[in-house]
Amino acid sequence: MKIFLEKVMLKNWGPFKDDNEIDFSTEIDKPVTYIYGLNSSGKSHIFEAICWSLFDEPKTEDLKEIVNKEALQNNEKEMFVRLKFFTIDDYENKFDYDIKRIIRFEVKKEGNNGTLLPTMIKPDFHASRVSPLTNEHKQLNQSDFKKMIDNYIPLGPRRFFFLDGEKLATLFQKENLSRIESYANALSDVHLIDNVIENLDNLYNSLLAKQPQKKGDKIETQRNKIKKAEDNLNSAISWKDQLSQRITQADSLENTLRKECESFEELKPKIDSIKQLEIKKHDLELERKQQFIGLKEFLNQNLPVFFIDSELQWSLHELEELDKKGKIPPKRTPPDLIELILADPEKKCICGREITDEIKQDFLKIQETIPDKQFNRLVQDFRLDISRTLTDSKEKNVILVQKLAAIKEKGISINRISSDITSERKFLPKGIEKEFDNINEKFTRWNHLKDEIRDLEHELDRAENSIIVQKRSVESEKAALETLLKKDKKHEKVGELIEFARISQQTAEEIKNEVQKSIIAFVSENISTEFKELIWDPQNWDSIRIDDSWKIDAITSNNFTIQSDRLSQGQRHVLGIAFMSSLGKVTGNYIPFIFDSPFGRVSQEPIENIGKNLTKLMEGRQVVLFVTDTEDTSIKPHIENIIGSTYIINKITATESRIKVN
Repeated sequence: MKIFLEKVMLKNWGPFKDDNEIDFSTEIDKPVTYIYGLNSSGKSHIFEAICWSLFDEPKTEDLKEIVNKEALQNNEKEMFVRLKFFTIDDYENKFDYDIKRIIRFEVKKEGNNGTLLPTMIKPDFHASRVSPLTNEHKQLNQSDFKKMIDNYIPLGPRRFFFLDGEKLATLFQKENLSRIESYANALSDVHLIDNVIENLDNLYNSLLAKQPQKKGDKIETQRNKIKKAEDNLNSAISWKDQLSQRITQADSLENTLRKECESFEELKPKIDSIKQLEIKKHDLELERKQQFIGLKEFLNQNLPVFFIDSELQWSLHELEELDKKGKIPPKRTPPDLIELILADPEKKCICGREITDEIKQDFLKIQETIPDKQFNRLVQDFRLDISRTLTDSKEKNVILVQKLAAIKEKGISINRISSDITSERKFLPKGIEKEFDNINEKFTRWNHLKDEIRDLEHELDRAENSIIVQKRSVESEKAALETLLKKDKKHEKVGELIEFARISQQTAEEIKNEVQKSIIAFVSENISTEFKELIWDPQNWDSIRIDDSWKIDAITSNNFTIQSDRLSQGQRHVLGIAFMSSLGKVTGNYIPFIFDSPFGRVSQEPIENIGKNLTKLMEGRQVVLFVTDTEDTSIKPHIENIIGSTYIINKITATESRIKVN
């Protein structure tokens, strides 16, 4: 099935006053309608006009903000969008559609400044369908038109009907996986199999409900077993749904935190480094402070020693001089020692030498020159005290030098760290450190949240395994009931019918699984090829892998797996374009691709690749590109040969723009 837009006409819609229109290219070899405009010129309003005409979105109550401001000032009371398009069904039947949605209103002043607003809004709808083959005209009411458009563009794919650069970059976030699966199922008609499965389940329950129940018999007992098994299955499904909801909420918060943190990811290591250096500097300063306190206490305790050190040196020198002059007893021969030696019956010195008469005479002479014992001991004790005090002073001086050296070393370390902090700060934006605590808190929350999501995903795996077990239990109990019914001649026919319904349901589910697997396999293969054709470094990528839940991973050339939502924005952007192209090819559903600023996050090389491959990527589809001035010069040269029509949105005033054919 295919849809091709032909013409859109706007009046008083957003910035487009009076009549503005665009003729979309429907040529097969030139499928691109190229619309150029500066930011805020009204590109998104054109898409909103298309959405409103097709899907009645936004709703009527939200339209008053869209009405052109100058139209209100001129007291004009009507806004409309008219859209012409044609469809081609699976049998190649073509139908032309002409849709017009109108809003009529009154103009009212509100507020102290007299702001003009539309009020008493009344919507109107006109639609017609023409078959060129039979020339049959048919007027459509809103209900008929809605059924038709729901068939061509189901609710699931509508999120992907219009994509901008931001949506492409966020397409593969976990919270979007269910939408991607819904899109794939809707475009590939998997929902029709779901309808068959649901109808067979209803048939099974309807047949079973018609059977009379008799308390206490085996059939009634088996029914209760089925009910219990189904209750267990529903509990497991409810558990899974709750976990899925929690994961979706956590993923949404994780995505928000990641957006806030990603911009700081490169800066955070430097900020962390500065923070660690500052902590280290602070610790060193505390240590140096304690060293100063210790030095102060040391000096307070030993200051007298340091002050009299020179005096002690002088005193010891004077004693040595007096010793030499014989005015005080020599320090080497105290009187009690001489007496001890002379009293020795073996006449031996302390060293073991014999005391000759000559030595004895020398000792006696010394003894004669020594004053009394008490004076001698006082002199020797005084000398010893001075020597000890000097030794202690030297030791204290060594300790003092060590303490001063340690303080100096701490100061050098602190200065070195200060220099490192200054160097690191050169690479940081001004004022970023003031936000550090807030950033750090977000990073901490982000990391905790990622751990929480991993735990929830493990629990979800257990819930899914539980569902598998409970489904088998339900099937087993149902099979047992069918066996009981078939054994009873009264219920034999019913037993055969419900068995047929159950087996048919199982077969339909198996078919659905195989269809989904084949779709995933095709998309995986096709998206891998197209991704590598578009990406700027194809040599670094091996393939794109999609699992049964439509979780998409990129596999690098060295077999490293990267989750799609962990790719860079540019990589996700390229992957999104390849994905949209691949999914359309496998489902055979060709709806227009409308891209608003699709290349804003992509570097020049992939833009060139996209331009060169756009015809192949969007094979059979109509493409509408809304581009900004920066994208215009980068993409247009590469797609000029496939552009069928070009328009420029001229911004006349802050509230008015005009569409002009280029």
